[in-house]
Amino acid sequence: MSAIEDVTRLLATGYVPYHGVVDGSVYERLKCLRPKRAKWFTREAKKICLGCSRGCVVADAMGFELTLPVSGRAKRLCFAELPAVSARELLDKKLFLTVPEAEFVLNVSTRSVYNLLEEGRLTRHPDPPTRITSASVRQEAERREGDNATGTY
Repeated sequence: MSAIEDVTRLLATGYVPYHGVVDGSVYERLKCLRPKRAKWFTREAKKICLGCSRGCVVADAMGFELTLPVSGRAKRLCFAELPAVSARELLDKKLFLTVPEAEFVLNVSTRSVYNLLEEGRLTRHPDPPTRITSASVRQEAERREGDNATGTY
């Protein structure tokens, strides 16, 4: 498994990066050859190191500086929540898209989606919440692809 897959798996199971100080006795106990490469993740008292291929696990907090708990929101800072389907599948299967789905298909920000709605390039359903016709998103995506192909975008 790659390092990215290892980190993703740990984050998905509730682990968070550990930013406290680790005492040298921990590395001695683990017979660690390269303590400077250590990258620790923690969940409750359990700690896992991804600094090398050994993947050392420590079940107690002995030798680890106590740190304040991290809120659940901070765990997902670097990972986007993307639909499990492609942009084309969204357009083919849904009559109306949510704002995040339109962002995903067009690869633009939330503000850009609302700007496109205000400009009339995207068509919204008249009732709340904001839903955008997949036909107008498809048309805008094709327009952008055409502009990009001709170099005007």
